[in-house]
Amino acid sequence: MSTFLMLVGFFGFLFGLCFLVYSFLSKKRRSKKKIGIGILVAFIVMIIGGALAPPATGQAAPHKNAKSSSSSVSASSEIREKDEKKAKELAKKKKAEEQKAKEEAEKKQQEEQKAKEEAEKKRQEEINQKTSTAKTILAQAEATPTRDNYNTALSAIQSIPGGNQELSNRLANVDSTIKANEAAEAERQKQQAEAQQAAEAQRQAQEQQAAEAQRQAEQQNNSYTVDGQWSIAANGMVFARSDSGKYYSRVTNPNNYQYMTQVDADNAGYSRAPRGNQYARP
Repeated sequence: MSTFLMLVGFFGFLFGLCFLVYSFLSKKRRSKKKIGIGILVAFIVMIIGGALAPPATGQAAPHKNAKSSSSSVSASSEIREKDEKKAKELAKKKKAEEQKAKEEAEKKQQEEQKAKEEAEKKRQEEINQKTSTAKTILAQAEATPTRDNYNTALSAIQSIPGGNQELSNRLANVDSTIKANEAAEAERQKQQAEAQQAAEAQRQAQEQQAAEAQRQAEQQNNSYTVDGQWSIAANGMVFARSDSGKYYSRVTNPNNYQYMTQVDADNAGYSRAPRGNQYARP
């Protein structure tokens, strides 16, 4: 404690003297009274420190104090060297860690870049493969423009990552061709249907005409003839009378009989008359 007071007083005293001299030389006005008081206080502190110092016991004390001071200085120097060495080691270690972290970051970045390049390469290979497949399918659709081939080519083009505008444009041309073909096919089917309807109508008219002609022919063939007062039935035809259940081949008044085929008369339950009279004969 005494040494500290002495040092503080001594340095304060020297500083005060220097400041006092500077105040005389400086152009600025400074309070010399305050400087003098500061010098006096510093001198008193130095005196008090000297008074508090322990008395000297002999010649060995200075030697012992010098040795102790030297040991303290040596210990302080060793501590300082150790601290400096430790600080350097820490700095070196920190630098090595930073370098390692930097290398690891660069390595990670390189790995990410490599993975990205591999993914892009794989994606490009996939695009090339699907594009090649789509071209083959599209060529088939262009050669045979059907709706099924169009749909197959459309699915193949849509499966290409990012699409393919060139193939899409070609597919649009195929679609236009298919629509034109479908329209032409629809018109052809319409015309064919109309032709079939006309042919069917013509066939039905012809069949009706043939049936009418046949009916007229049958009527002509099955019509009875008149010979004098007698009306004579054609071959296979008879005059049937419902009240008697008999049929005849000739009669005088055909309006009193039903003119029909013999087969129909037999099926209806009529029978040929066993004998005739002046109005009808078997």
